[in-house]
Amino acid sequence: MGETEIVIFIILISLAIVAFIVVTVALVVQYRKRSITYNQEKKVTSERHKNELLNVQVEVQEETMQHIGVEIHDSIAQKLTLASLHLQHVEYENKYPELNDTLTISSTLINETLDDLRLLSRRLLKNSEEKTDLVLCLQRECDRVKQLQLCGISFHGDVAVMMINTTVAHTLLRIVQESVQNSLKHSGCKNITIGLESKTDPISLTVNDDGRGFDIASHLSGPGIGLKSIRKRAGIIGGKLEQQSTAGKGTCIILTLPKNSFSL
Repeated sequence: MGETEIVIFIILISLAIVAFIVVTVALVVQYRKRSITYNQEKKVTSERHKNELLNVQVEVQEETMQHIGVEIHDSIAQKLTLASLHLQHVEYENKYPELNDTLTISSTLINETLDDLRLLSRRLLKNSEEKTDLVLCLQRECDRVKQLQLCGISFHGDVAVMMINTTVAHTLLRIVQESVQNSLKHSGCKNITIGLESKTDPISLTVNDDGRGFDIASHLSGPGIGLKSIRKRAGIIGGKLEQQSTAGKGTCIILTLPKNSFSL
């Protein structure tokens, strides 16, 4: 074999190797592209499936909420209305004058419960844009507790009216109610003060009592659900909850809530 033939042979071998490398690289690139495309399609399919499941869950939840709202309005509220009318009838007949005060308080509590149920029913049946006066709700809560005559209670706010998203207002009211109930049950307090600073950002909602106080850490780690429930409710609406308590110096619950977390 002459030199020319050897050179040609080497060139052919080199070209074959280069061609092999090019084909191999092309196949690898194509495989990777297909792999990426497959993974993207798989991800899109997975996301679409998740969204479909989420939509189904939302639809089921909405249907359930609608059903609960109807049941509250048509069944529970009607029965409480009958109970209230019965108490009013007994009070009107005045057969038991020594129980008139108790009957009046009971009737008032039932009517307030009816108002709460109607509010809840509206929340479940109507759109999320409905608004509620938080100040009025807090004032009514103070009036309700005053009727129990268990301790003094007062409300101080920096505005006369505060219309906010009904869901947020309802959650804030429940936090206040649970805090007040905890004070009434456990603190032995003589006075409770509810405060609302709504002109600031974040807004601040406080519940103070002058009771005996307690160890917050032990209560949070214990089996009780009161404080845990309050913190959970605060977290749901994007609020930050601070609990301060000192033995013999009472307890203070402070909830701060950015204004951009709800609609005014």
